Amino acid sequence: MPATLNQDDIKLLKSVFVTKFDLVAMEKRQEKKYATKNDLTSVRRDLVAMEKRQDAKYAAKDDLRKLETSLEKKIKDAIEESENSIIQAVTGVEIELRGKIKRLEDVVGISAAN
Repeated sequence: MPATLNQDDIKLLKSVFVTKFDLVAMEKRQEKKYATKNDLTSVRRDLVAMEKRQDAKYAAKDDLRKLETSLEKKIKDAIEESENSIIQAVTGVEIELRGKIKRLEDVVGISAAN
């Protein structure tokens, strides 16, 4: 005679062994408790996007080096331009003064070199 299971036997088996529903519920609890690969991929994507926003918003060391080089060149060019302007102005004044000295020497009849 074949053995048959009654409801009490089924309840006993369900209390001893894990059912499909138990496994599904356990998986859901695990997904809530631990990070999944999808969660990590999403977090990585968010971090990359945040890093891009930060790079666009703030200066990096390379940006500061480029700025420093650019400012050094601009300052050097400005100093050279000012130097040339000063030399031209002083040269103009010098030529004018030499002309006046020469005219005075001619009027007085003596040389300033003595």
